[in-house]
Amino acid sequence: MIVAGALADISAHTADIKDAFTPEVWSLTSFDGAVYGVPQDVGPMVMVYNRKRFDELKIPVPKTWQEFATVAADVRKKDPDAYLATFAPEEFGNFAGLAQQAGATWWKVQDQTWTVGIADPASTEVAAYWQGLVDKDLVKAEPLLTPEWNNQLNKGDILSWPSALWAPGVLYGIAEKQAGDWAIAPLPQWTEGDDRVAFQGGSAIAVTKNSKHAQAAATFAKWMNTDKTAYDIQIAAGEYPASLAGQQATASSDPPKLVANQKDYWEVATKAAQRTIPHISWGPNVGTAQSAFQDAMAAAIRDRTPLVQALQKTQQVVVDDMKATGFKVAGP
Repeated sequence: MIVAGALADISAHTADIKDAFTPEVWSLTSFDGAVYGVPQDVGPMVMVYNRKRFDELKIPVPKTWQEFATVAADVRKKDPDAYLATFAPEEFGNFAGLAQQAGATWWKVQDQTWTVGIADPASTEVAAYWQGLVDKDLVKAEPLLTPEWNNQLNKGDILSWPSALWAPGVLYGIAEKQAGDWAIAPLPQWTEGDDRVAFQGGSAIAVTKNSKHAQAAATFAKWMNTDKTAYDIQIAAGEYPASLAGQQATASSDPPKLVANQKDYWEVATKAAQRTIPHISWGPNVGTAQSAFQDAMAAAIRDRTPLVQALQKTQQVVVDDMKATGFKVAGP
């Protein structure tokens, strides 16, 4: 929307609230020195897991992705109907977050020249990792949130979802009877000791470029995302506020219903938010990338072809589309 010129630069109206957010969060709504929105909620990545089932199977919460693979194998041995997690071919944002955690940069721009890294070494290593789990039937390779997947979740056969802080609310809507059985833990690490995570999702309030009341709209956006009344509503809805004050307010709040018995829920959530990767940039054709990724990954799962090739196909589609639209792109 920024590249298309649909959003107004509200820098002049928001300078006084910049310090109400971490630099990492504020950068999500900024580009090339301009501000195009006020962050509302964020989705730092965590591992959401069924603690009751973990306890029943006597399996540990994995701290690294290497341990995650080991635990996935243990789950299959102890309960042949169960899987530790799902590799979902449509989960573009999730895969992007895991790749960013591994060091990937999918888009960057310098001197008006774009570089696309969807098939960069970090991303292909992540794809190869999941390929190994899929090939060994250690994770369920299918779309999320389908009737079949929801049924498996309710039976206790899906034990975790590496996702974001909004995930407990989604799962509660599917498996209300499991309220209190779940918890969150730090996302497993690619390199032990490196606890940085990416954002998967979030929202902001922006002002359209053709607005006749840009200043008033920006004032409302500021109130909506920094006022106590507003962020209390967010917390009650299970969202994780983008503002520092909103995040601090979670300490005295009840956790979401799915994880109601986890006393340190907000502590784990806050730590994840504090360790997010700074300065993640997205390109001008994310929608094209998402569609290409979903098509290529679905075909790879269906045809049992390499996930790395799916990334390479996605990369080529994105580069070709950007060039056709008039962007200068480095490389072939």
